[in-house]
Amino acid sequence: MNWNQIRALFPAAEHYTYLNTAAAPPLSILAAREGKRYYDEMAEHGDIPWESWLCQAEQIREKLATLVNAQARGVAFTCSTSHGMNLIAGMLGHCGDVLCPADEFPSCTCLGFSSGIEWILCAREIVASSI
Repeated sequence: MNWNQIRALFPAAEHYTYLNTAAAPPLSILAAREGKRYYDEMAEHGDIPWESWLCQAEQIREKLATLVNAQARGVAFTCSTSHGMNLIAGMLGHCGDVLCPADEFPSCTCLGFSSGIEWILCAREIVASSI
């Protein structure tokens, strides 16, 4: 793996050291190209290519599973980090309380609070030391 080649795919990396990628990370050239292709298809055809998009998503799921040495059925795509965190908290809520930093981004915790799961908010240093 050539990290310089990978870094070159992210134009923002030429100007910034970007550490907060949860909400809106800089896009790679490849992701921007695919996003543009998707919106161009939507503008021209609506959702007629739906089946094709589903096939592409499954191909990506397979590739990602291979990359992380997992099975494709164990790889999920979510709308956002917040969505993923709330899904996981909901799945694990029966196992006990959910520990998260008190300054966590609100959308990461708001669904959890309303679901009846006990969320324990604490200083970030405590969360880091308990991992």
